[in-house]
Amino acid sequence: MVEPTALTVPVGEVSEGFTYVATPPRLARWWLGQLPRAARSFTFVDMGSGKGRVLLLAASNGFRRTVGVEFAEELHAAALANARAARAHGLLIEPILGDAAAFTFPPEPLVIHFNNPFSAQVMERVLENLHASYEQRPRPVIVVYQQLTAEDGAHRTRNLELLDGCAFLSRRRLAPNGIIDRKLFGRHTVAVFVSPEVSLLSSTA
Repeated sequence: MVEPTALTVPVGEVSEGFTYVATPPRLARWWLGQLPRAARSFTFVDMGSGKGRVLLLAASNGFRRTVGVEFAEELHAAALANARAARAHGLLIEPILGDAAAFTFPPEPLVIHFNNPFSAQVMERVLENLHASYEQRPRPVIVVYQQLTAEDGAHRTRNLELLDGCAFLSRRRLAPNGIIDRKLFGRHTVAVFVSPEVSLLSSTA
């Protein structure tokens, strides 16, 4: 766990970023396995990608392109080192140092992941950019939002409400698949939102 105030942030507002906490690999593998098989051909975008763990898990899960946006230099440097090491194993990830609120989404079909990375103020701008990108080119979009079920006061946001309010996204329920570690999954809330085009895809993982 690292606080943004302890990191170097060249772009974006430090006060709008939340504590860096790595996503548990088992949790990420679970929701990755719940996504439609056809989504592996999409571009995977991790907003607040830290050291690149989720990017590597997505790449190892078959995504053709994985892009991460991180605003802290130290975390980004670690992601670049991980990207170089992963290349030897045939895994390609694209860490980007930048402000999530200013990120331009690629025009291809997308899976976008958030691990409660920032405030509602930043989320509003991110969703405005995503909506504008979608209106310019309607396409399949899947958003995975992850957070601790019992977030402390400093990290509670309206981000899930903002996603519920997106005109082109609707919430889908994730069903447990097989034996679930209730202690791990009970600590986290994972919500999935999809654009209308996703209903045309197979729902089987």
